Amino acid sequence: MKKIWVVLSLLVMTFFWYSCTKDTAPAPTVISGNCDTTKVNFTKDLTPIISSTCLGSSCHSPGSGQNDFTSYVVVKGDIDNILCRILAPGTTFCGARMPQGLPPLADTVKAVFVNWKADGFYDCQ
Repeated sequence: MKKIWVVLSLLVMTFFWYSCTKDTAPAPTVISGNCDTTKVNFTKDLTPIISSTCLGSSCHSPGSGQNDFTSYVVVKGDIDNILCRILAPGTTFCGARMPQGLPPLADTVKAVFVNWKADGFYDCQ
């Protein structure tokens, strides 16, 4: 039993250590003009969701003290934490459900975030 607690403790510590280390994300390559409409697009698809759920209560707006989700680079760099909090909230690893104070996101909205990551963090304006 003691071995299980030691292993679980090491896993939790590793997760928190890993989640606290952030690589500096390079500036996004923004494509203008002929956008690939088969991919989830940050500007077209994610920005409206973020504006209505993350920025509306000033939680993730500029100067809020939280990650500023008006920034492509910030959202891209925090995508694993975002996915964790919208897909598996309340677990030991994920923490509180997001968005706080609002109903859970619909599965179709959650899929937009998942697919944006799968599509390679596409952005076209």
